[in-house]
Amino acid sequence: MFDVSVDTSEVISGLNTLEGKIVNSYIPDSLKKVSNQLLSHVRTNVPIRTGNLSNSLRRNVTKDSIEIEATASYASFVDLGYVIRTPKVTKKIPGKFFMHRALQQAKVEREVAQTLDKRIGN
Repeated sequence: MFDVSVDTSEVISGLNTLEGKIVNSYIPDSLKKVSNQLLSHVRTNVPIRTGNLSNSLRRNVTKDSIEIEATASYASFVDLGYVIRTPKVTKKIPGKFFMHRALQQAKVEREVAQTLDKRIGN
């Protein structure tokens, strides 16, 4: 299994002054919306040969984090690359970095803050 986690605790710590009702309802909704956007970015960047890797993508949203994981056994090799070593040859297979690219495209922290601002009305 291979996954990427986004720590949103800094955004949430800035919202600790809000009343419990707002924090308990707006943050989970906002994180869910942003996680859908992030998952969409990952799916756009994942290389597709059979579709298994794309189909293995899952998201998990907790009260203060978003996790996108690829459950395909070979996901980390595709994303990060790998090295083939034989007695005669050593060959490096470069990664596709689909998770990293998706995080850059999504700019998750900013999207969380903007989504919360819209919900709260600031």
